[in-house]
Amino acid sequence: MHAHARPRTLSHTHSGRKPRSHVHRVDVSRAYQRSPPPLLVLLVFRAIATRTKLKLEADTARLQQAQTSMDLQCKQERSRAEMDLGAAERKHKNAMLDLEAEQRRAARDADHAQSLRHDAERTRQQLEALTLQNDEELRLNASLHKLGVDLTTLLSAQAGREPDQFIKIDGNEGASAPALHLTVPQRKAATRA
Repeated sequence: MHAHARPRTLSHTHSGRKPRSHVHRVDVSRAYQRSPPPLLVLLVFRAIATRTKLKLEADTARLQQAQTSMDLQCKQERSRAEMDLGAAERKHKNAMLDLEAEQRRAARDADHAQSLRHDAERTRQQLEALTLQNDEELRLNASLHKLGVDLTTLLSAQAGREPDQFIKIDGNEGASAPALHLTVPQRKAATRA
């Protein structure tokens, strides 16, 4: 290109001449403003608007359904988690109650075993004391018998009352069977008035 060459435009051709037909610039928005749109264009715009509106409504409904489904799924998961947590709490509470009951039972068993040991020890001590007392009485009675004291009279006097019956067993060293003597007091006949 030359330094002073004119740039090419639509109004000029390669040869530099002006073309036969001249292109006019037309503002489309002003053209629509000046004349009403044809019916076909209007119907196409309405169809596009309706289709866009329906697509938007379908997308909105799908999003709402997905949101509702997600909310429901979250509620179900939360409910399931709460139920699992409640079941775990009940299981733990029952385990703690079982443990407490087992501990109380073990404590009662231990108390009972200790009580039995104490009773056995007390009974053993009482038996030993009674044995010692009986041994002492036997020793005393044997000593009194050696001295020639009538033990029946002594024991009756210690008891503070007269015996109501006597049983005497005589044993001879040469006899095969001891002789038994039983004296039963006669009861007084009841008098009728």
